[in-house]
Amino acid sequence: NPGRETPILQLQNKAPTENSMGVRFGNLPKIRELIMDEVEAAFANKISVKQAMDNAVAKGNEELRRFERTAKN
Repeated sequence: NPGRETPILQLQNKAPTENSMGVRFGNLPKIRELIMDEVEAAFANKISVKQAMDNAVAKGNEELRRFERTAKN
């Protein structure tokens, strides 16, 4: 399905605007996995829900910072 790539290519062809800056969400599969690991730990009563969400935020932010460093190069 080549048409699905067209909007992404068009957005990447120009300087980012306020509305297009969120197009790249670095390493989403890895962040999704981090979140699910924390949710599973909370469901298993290994940690509290609050702790799971705090962990997910911290780990997700760490992964995004890693992506930022590599995407700038």
